[in-house]
Amino acid sequence: MDLQLKDKVALITGSTKGIGRAIAETLAAEGCHVGVCARNQAEVDETVASLTSKGVKACGSVVDVTDAASLEAWVGGGGRRSGGDAGGGAARGSWLG
Repeated sequence: MDLQLKDKVALITGSTKGIGRAIAETLAAEGCHVGVCARNQAEVDETVASLTSKGVKACGSVVDVTDAASLEAWVGGGGRRSGGDAGGGAARGSWLG
């Protein structure tokens, strides 16, 4: 299927398990670069590794989406910065920009 998402960017919360993970994997398979966040760093790291193995750029952070400031920082930082922290804590390989 070609959803015409190649080289587009998606930010997905709760994306290390379940529906969020399935969405991230599907978008990456379509060539979409993906930023992910969740509460567990090890799961974020594993998800980013899986996504990059599909040949797309991926980054991830630990973010508490119930904290509006943390979520806003992650979304804003992920969309504007290249390198450094994507917001909300320990970003792994921020690249969105």
